[in-house]
Amino acid sequence: SLLNRSSDLAIYSTTYEGATQTINEDEAKLFLTRCIRETHPQVVVTQDVNGEYGHGKHIFMTANVIKAVEASKDSSYDEQSVNEYGTWEVPKFYIHVYGDNRTEVDMRSPLTAFNGKRGIDVARQAYLCHQSQQWCDFTVDDYGPYSNASFGLYSSTVGEDEAKNDYMEHLVSYDEQEAI
Repeated sequence: SLLNRSSDLAIYSTTYEGATQTINEDEAKLFLTRCIRETHPQVVVTQDVNGEYGHGKHIFMTANVIKAVEASKDSSYDEQSVNEYGTWEVPKFYIHVYGDNRTEVDMRSPLTAFNGKRGIDVARQAYLCHQSQQWCDFTVDDYGPYSNASFGLYSSTVGEDEAKNDYMEHLVSYDEQEAI
């Protein structure tokens, strides 16, 4: 299974094709599609299509998240998860530094959900946990061409972003949906 090969997943590659030497494309798409169908996310966010700093596994993951977002709404793909969870069309899908229609979120304000830590600090801490990536010059910042705050709207069922700073714009929260 995809998750049982964690040592293979740590192997660095510089291309999509290199990543396919250790990760099966069909398994990845299936796993991600099932995750989307089970959780019904209103927003999906993924990495840069170029692998941030050219990491083939990141390129692979982004490509397969794109495939899974499409597959999750297709009732003819994976009958088992359709029967278990139904299909799901992701309302908003963002890719890091994608396109011209960018949303720039505030990474400097304290976050209640993280005990007052700022988003930029949480992102930096998370990156430090990614041990296999500490050799490169990549940094987590909220400015510059690879700003951790900048994501482009790849697809939307609820319209384009107007405020350009809120991933939840035009969405009805789960709490509000339950109240209806």
